[in-house]
Order: sequence, then C-alpha cells, then structure tokens
Amino acid sequence: MTDHPIIFSAPMIRALLEKRKTQTRRCPTTRWARIQLGDRLWVQEAWSREGRAQLGLGMRYYASASEADKEWFREEGWTWNSPAQMPRWASRLILIVTGTRLERLQDISEGDAKAEGIGPLRQDGRLENGLPESDGFADRWDTIHGAGAWDANPDVVVLTFAVYHSNIDSRR
Repeated sequence: MTDHPIIFSAPMIRALLEKRKTQTRRCPTTRWARIQLGDRLWVQEAWSREGRAQLGLGMRYYASASEADKEWFREEGWTWNSPAQMPRWASRLILIVTGTRLERLQDISEGDAKAEGIGPLRQDGRLENGLPESDGFADRWDTIHGAGAWDANPDVVVLTFAVYHSNIDSRR
C-alpha cells in the first residue's frame, strides 16, 4: 500500500464530499500507471489557515464552497492556497483504490460517467441541461484539458475508489 496526493477541482470536491464521485480518469503518466489496488490517495484542494482570530476558525477548506462563500471568506482576510501546496497533514479526504484499468477516454459508459460525479441529475437520470452524463463528462474533460482533448480520445487510467472523510495519517 502506497500513499499518493491527488488534486480535484471544486465541483469534484463537492461530489466527493457527497459520495457521488467514486471514479476518476487520469492521463497515463508513470505516476498514475503505478497506482495499485489498496493504495491510498489523499485529496489536495484549495485551503487556508488564516483569517480573523475572533472567528474561532482554524484550518479551512473551501474548494467545496460556493463562490459567494469564498468571496465572504476573502473579505474576512482569508488567503487561499493552491491545492498543489496543500500539506498532507491538512487532508480531509482519503480515497482507497478498489480498481484500476486502462481504457480509451471515449469508452466511458453512462454508469462510469455517473461515478465520475458530474451531476446533478434530474429524475430521469440526465443532467440538469438534459444531456446524458457522458456528454457532461466530455465537456468537463475539455474544460480541464483544453479544447479538443475529448476528441483526441487518449488512453486514460481509470481509478475506482471508496471515499473516506478522514485525514490520511489518522487512518491506517
């Protein structure tokens, strides 16, 4: 078992917190290709440990906060740090890898798109804009990786995981 940091965007942090996200796709760099069953991923997100002392607040993570909430915290003197600089001791989400595979990006199924946590969904299982989840995933992929990244249809490492709300060092 090995521990690895992993960065997620604000919408994906919300999906993890709500346990709607149980899968991620990553370009198959050496780092992601060596992930094995049982490995632990500690989630890095936007974070701060500053602010007005009288608020009685210490370490805070607001990658999952709304933009209005983030603005309020900025006005209160909080400074947000890049997820890449989030220290291990500040992690609050652990992902335990339960599956890995290599596949072409566009081979994603509707079930896998749902596991990617793209939502929110209407009652008929489609996204709020009426598109299937796989279309929402394609849009998200292009947003993260640049226009045309979906059309390139690269190989990706698919990681399936269980989500735990805990610090990486408090769970062995």
